[in-house]
Amino acid sequence: MVINYRKINPNGFYLLQYLNDPSLRYVFMYGGSSSGKSFSFAQVILIETLYDGENTLVMRKVGASIIKTIYEDFKVACRILGLGDHFTFRQNVIRCTNGARIDFTGLDDPEKIKGISNYKRVLLEELTEFDLQDFKQIRKRLRGKAGQQILASWNPISATHWIKSEVFDRERWHDVPMVCTIGGESMPEHLTRVKSVRMNAPRSVVNARTGEVEELPPNMVAVQSTYLNNFWVVGSPDGTYGYYDEQLVADFEHDRLFDPDYYQVYALGEWGVIRTGSEFLGSFNTGRDTADLAYDPALPIHLSVDSNVLPYITTQFWQVSLEGGTHLRQIGELMAGNPDNTVRRAAGRVASRLRSMGYTGKVYLHGDASAKAANNIDDEKRSFMDLYISTLQSKGYEVEDMISSSNPSVAMSGEFANQVLEGAVEGVTMTIGRACSVSIDDYLSTQKDVNGGILKARVKDKTTMQTYEAHGHACFTGNTEIVTKKGIVPISEVRQGDFVMSEKGFVYVHNSCKTSCKSRYFSVTLCNKTLNVTYNHPVYTERGFVPVYMLRGGDELIIFKNGKICKEKQRSTTVSDFIGTLVQNLRVIGSTLGDGLERMENSRRRTSTGISGSSIMVKSLKGLMFITMMAIMTIIQSVILFLCIMANISLTTTRTLLKISKGFVRKAGKLLLKKPKTGTSQKKEENGIPRTPRKRWPNSNTKSTPASSVARFLCHVRYKVVRFAQIIAGRHGEETHTLTMKNVLADFAELSLLSTGTLARSIVLGAVPIRLSGREDVYNLKTDSGTYFANGVLVHNCDVLRYILCDVCPEQFIAFSNRRKRNLFGGGAFQFYDPSREYDYDASVVYVMPNVEGRLALMEGRRVGDRWHVTSVVYRDAVGTDVIASVLDAHPSDRLIVECSEAYFGFVREYRNASGRDVHAVREFTDMDRRIAATSDFVRGHVLFGDMGGEEAAAFMTSLMDYNKDSVSKQASALLSGFCQFVIKSYPQY
Repeated sequence: MVINYRKINPNGFYLLQYLNDPSLRYVFMYGGSSSGKSFSFAQVILIETLYDGENTLVMRKVGASIIKTIYEDFKVACRILGLGDHFTFRQNVIRCTNGARIDFTGLDDPEKIKGISNYKRVLLEELTEFDLQDFKQIRKRLRGKAGQQILASWNPISATHWIKSEVFDRERWHDVPMVCTIGGESMPEHLTRVKSVRMNAPRSVVNARTGEVEELPPNMVAVQSTYLNNFWVVGSPDGTYGYYDEQLVADFEHDRLFDPDYYQVYALGEWGVIRTGSEFLGSFNTGRDTADLAYDPALPIHLSVDSNVLPYITTQFWQVSLEGGTHLRQIGELMAGNPDNTVRRAAGRVASRLRSMGYTGKVYLHGDASAKAANNIDDEKRSFMDLYISTLQSKGYEVEDMISSSNPSVAMSGEFANQVLEGAVEGVTMTIGRACSVSIDDYLSTQKDVNGGILKARVKDKTTMQTYEAHGHACFTGNTEIVTKKGIVPISEVRQGDFVMSEKGFVYVHNSCKTSCKSRYFSVTLCNKTLNVTYNHPVYTERGFVPVYMLRGGDELIIFKNGKICKEKQRSTTVSDFIGTLVQNLRVIGSTLGDGLERMENSRRRTSTGISGSSIMVKSLKGLMFITMMAIMTIIQSVILFLCIMANISLTTTRTLLKISKGFVRKAGKLLLKKPKTGTSQKKEENGIPRTPRKRWPNSNTKSTPASSVARFLCHVRYKVVRFAQIIAGRHGEETHTLTMKNVLADFAELSLLSTGTLARSIVLGAVPIRLSGREDVYNLKTDSGTYFANGVLVHNCDVLRYILCDVCPEQFIAFSNRRKRNLFGGGAFQFYDPSREYDYDASVVYVMPNVEGRLALMEGRRVGDRWHVTSVVYRDAVGTDVIASVLDAHPSDRLIVECSEAYFGFVREYRNASGRDVHAVREFTDMDRRIAATSDFVRGHVLFGDMGGEEAAAFMTSLMDYNKDSVSKQASALLSGFCQFVIKSYPQY
């Protein structure tokens, strides 16, 4: 048999050589996309099957993906090689005329591994989709024949994947010459050039039969290639065959310039992480910010600890050099997973690591301030950090506790870290050791939420009853289909320990839980796949993770289709989609209204016993109410739909006509510009190049078109309605125990507004229509990658770095925070006064809350004109009345207000009598969020802040900046709102 070498890539030549080398057990082919890995395997396996008559098994993790992927490659390869007369293609099997066969199967069922001993070769296509246990079982089951081989191909999508950590990193590799010898002849070097060819080191093995030590040759070979090694992408070296794909090459060049991490994986074929553009540490660059770092005996060691025990307790090893500035170096990491994810075991492993480094000096400890709170970790009620410190001390290490009393703002510290990475903070630099692969993976992939924080949620493990951060906020109804290693199962049945499909292959599920009971969900169709999802759940697009209600036609989504991960654009919305959405919304509104009236009628508490004494009359009136309200709502929403569609059509038509007219104008302009005209310039620059003529035709716009006017009006209405609709959609749907007519009508009004807002948004702004649905329990998954496919659509960790950065550089962080707060709020929520000036204050007030969230909080304000300057802030942990009195004594003022419970009223009276100050006690306000909202305008107009300095002032400003209704801590906002409420009531000028 003779094969034309012009039909084979460099990958194919290596496979022809190594598939005939019986000493090689594993033949790996990895690298960038479009490098011809899969196609070369198809070509060579066909040739080898015809040559040696041996069977081959081709496997993918999900069987449904085979037909459209690797099976199709075999068909095309057979046709190109001209072997059609020797092979017969049937479903999931290719039969050769010599009796051999090539079988195709998925590893949906692990039982399929048991029957592979009859095959000489097993090809694992897209090895990253398989898990480590699959690979281990295949290694053990393929036995009983001489020369059996495991073949595999993949893209190196993650530096923390088990292929690298459990296979590649456990071997000693060496480069081998890029020379292929086939049939006793060496191929020309220019035909066999790839990125790298490596083999593992020889092994010494004891012969089980003779008992003697034998030296075995390498049994693994890894060929790494890129698109530059594919002659059907860049053409053959001599230019006589192959194909040069200009568009694909240009696309890779675009990635090199604008998406280096994607280029790293899919063009260069190097281990990396695919970034989305919405990362928490978006400025982290592996090429610039990583290096080979070794322990420096001249520098002390800092430990930064994350107290989460699931999936592991993280400890990072840092050293800080102060020569010529502050330079932070992460030299190591330790991930203490099960069974070492207890405080004592994790700290014990850290001590062992320190001893192995030869370190005997003082250890500086950084971490989460909340981990210093007392809990039930041991019988002595010691905190996580107390127990961690005592364990290190018991191992002979002196520990200095550097943990702050409060954590830095997540959003602000993230911004600060990004600025340090970009070199924008003078005198502070940071480098990460390349050996810290898990940390690097976190820095590259951890996502940022809409408020600038880390996109994660705290969930509780049902077995250990401990909470930990999840990677994403997944809120789907229980019947949402998830692809797992066991097949497709509903999300409600996915459990911890399962493996689910993500863009990185199958990833481990650390937790699966119900996030809300009876929550309002919506139906949305994305790339012909229907999702039942909460209103603002993020979906991955080319713009990053985007909430469902903000998706638009034309957005490119990542989907899992026919067993293959691919990109697909969301189709544009049609008029029939709008009408279908309206009908569905009206159906849900009517169903909700009818159910509410019926349940109210059958509830224990009746709001009416009947007009004219007849229950039949009551039911008739309720039926009439239902018909009337639904008729009114149908008419209103139909009119809105009609107006929106007409505006949409008119605007589209206007833009099309303008585009056509611009074409005619442009052609006419070119004809006129053939001769010099007034208003053009034919002067030449000094280098002789003609200047570009000035445009004679102004760009047209649609600002004055009737369609635009209607659209702008509808956008304004939509803005008002949708803001209210979003609030409604975010509510949890707990059942109302006592149904009244008011509750029924409120639900009807809420759904009506929500329908109107979402419909208008879809038509006016081009958003994907989302349809009202019912209320169900919704579920969340927490995975290794932070992503997974829900109904085939890709949906949606890294604290320890910011702890040490803010601890080591506190002054720079506070200065950066204050500057950033001015930038963000100078013309908005917060204003600042100049502390270097002297002011003539005419009044002063000290406002105190002795027990707000377990802490004493005090704020001093001084009046100048109609403005109040916040001049001092004090925070203290829970203290006694004597300490409170000493704090009050240190802050003299005209008036002293203590907001407290009745338990403190006696203390206030005693303090008033003893000090002689104007002291008043006021009761604690019950609805704190309401008071904060009511005083926000006064804060914007009359309260100014200054550089008060100190950790307490920084914590106060951070708490103010991070406040929202779901905030864990509201101390600062509660204190400020109480101060403002008192000032407004007590001073007539306001």
